[in-house]
Amino acid sequence: MKYRVLYDTQLNGEFKNKDEEISFLKGTDEGYIQRLIREKIIQPIDVISDEPKENKKLSKAGK
Repeated sequence: MKYRVLYDTQLNGEFKNKDEEISFLKGTDEGYIQRLIREKIIQPIDVISDEPKENKKLSKAGK
């Protein structure tokens, strides 16, 4: 699965830029990945692609 970095940070000893797409090696600790998601350091790409659709629905409802 691919993830998007939400702000400039260092992961696994490498510096990553905001909005950079990353993936983890097979066997990477799932708890580590879940902690990064929970702390809003990374976000799964499929979650990000769904957000603009929801925002469009909300903006149309407000008009």
